[in-house]
Amino acid sequence: MKISRQVRAALSAAFLALVGAGAAVAADVCGECTAKELCATHGAALEAAFEEWGEALTSEDEGERIEALVALAELSHEHANAPSERAAEALAQAMDDPSLRVRQRVARLLANGQHPEIAVRALVRECERIKQGLGNGNLVQTLASDSDETQVAMAYIANIPKAAGELKDDRCVEIIYKILKQLPAETRGQPIFVASCDALLELGTAKSVEAVFETLSPWSDDPGLRRVHNSVLRCASRRDLEGMPDWGEDCVKGWRKWWRVNKRAFPAKLGKAKLVLEED
Repeated sequence: MKISRQVRAALSAAFLALVGAGAAVAADVCGECTAKELCATHGAALEAAFEEWGEALTSEDEGERIEALVALAELSHEHANAPSERAAEALAQAMDDPSLRVRQRVARLLANGQHPEIAVRALVRECERIKQGLGNGNLVQTLASDSDETQVAMAYIANIPKAAGELKDDRCVEIIYKILKQLPAETRGQPIFVASCDALLELGTAKSVEAVFETLSPWSDDPGLRRVHNSVLRCASRRDLEGMPDWGEDCVKGWRKWWRVNKRAFPAKLGKAKLVLEED
C-alpha cells in the first residue's frame, strides 16, 4: 500500500517531535544491508525518497525543506546497522541552509542514528563556525536579522554543541572544549555556556569533565552555574562515584580534591564515533 505524502508528512512531524525532545527513536536492523551497500529493498526506497523529496530540498519554504530532510533521515532508522551515506550527506549539506531553524533541526537529525563519520564532520564544522563567530564579536546579533530572530539565534548557538555532544568522538570533544574556553566571562550561566558544559559532560572524557568544573571558578551564587554544578554531580553519579562536593563557594576546591581521586574513572580518549544500536 502506498502511503500518501500527507500521511508521510504527519509521520515525519511526529518523528521530528521525538528527536526534538531528545527521545531515542526506535531503529531496525537489516541483515542484508552493509556499510558498503544497501540491500535491494532499502536501496530502492532510498532512490524513491530522493525522487519524491528532491525538489522539496531546495524549496523556498523552510517548512518543506525540513519535511524533506526528516523524511530522508527516517530512512536510516530502517537499517540502523548501515545508515545511508547519501541521506547523511544530504543532511550535512543542509547545514549550509540560510535558515537557522533548518540548521538547528538538521543538527538534531544528524545526532540521531545517521552515518557517524558524516555526522561528526558536519557538526564539528558547524561548531567551528560558532567558535569563529564568537571570536568576531556578538554572534547573536550577527546571526539575527532582526529582533524577532534573536531567540532563534540563541537557541541555534546552544543546540549545535548539544547535538555534537551526543556523538562520542574526540573531534567533538576538542571543538566544544575550544568553544567553552573562548566564551567570555559574562556568558557564564547563559544558554551557550550551559549547553557547552552539558555537551562536554555527555562526552565524558577526563579533559572534558575537568574543563567543566573549572568554569565554576571564580564562584558566584548564579543559577546557571549551579545548574552546571548539578550536571557534574549527575555525570559523576552515573559512574557510581561518591564524595562529590556540595554547592557553595568551596565547591571548586572540593571538585579539584575529588578529581585527584577519581580522574581515572574517565577515559582519556574516545576515538571516532561508532554506530550504537539499541538492544532489545
